[in-house]
Amino acid sequence: RMTGNPHTAQDTLPGEGSFKTVYAQRCKARPDGSSTCMMGSEGFSFCDTEHLWWRDDHWYDWDLCSLCTKEQGPLTTSGHLCDGECHNHWNNKESLAPRCKVTKIEGDTSVPDKDYCTTCERDSCPDSQTAPRDERPGSQVGHIVWEKEESRATDGF
Repeated sequence: RMTGNPHTAQDTLPGEGSFKTVYAQRCKARPDGSSTCMMGSEGFSFCDTEHLWWRDDHWYDWDLCSLCTKEQGPLTTSGHLCDGECHNHWNNKESLAPRCKVTKIEGDTSVPDKDYCTTCERDSCPDSQTAPRDERPGSQVGHIVWEKEESRATDGF
């Protein structure tokens, strides 16, 4: 539920807009060629990505993306309008995810000061070096070999 947000995301952006993700990945496409970017039940837009990619010591197969309204351009991942440039100079290196200042609605305290965005174009934005992806097909990746659990000493249990 997006509280305090008058911008109801209704559609994917034309062209590549809703294919771009916060960490510079690409959303998968539907059979009709449109982006799989969608609003989730937790109040943020996300999509499955075309490839596995690495960040924060984990592999991911999804990322945050942008939807739009009929009247406006790209919204933040929580459905707000950016008030200015999208970049990642707002943080203290806790995340490479770019953010923008959010257009405030007078009297509404539930609107965040900043939100994640997908229109980052500065040199400090996530890229293939900071959020690398694995483009090998599954047949080349191999599989995890499960090892039998060694018998453990038990304390009477």
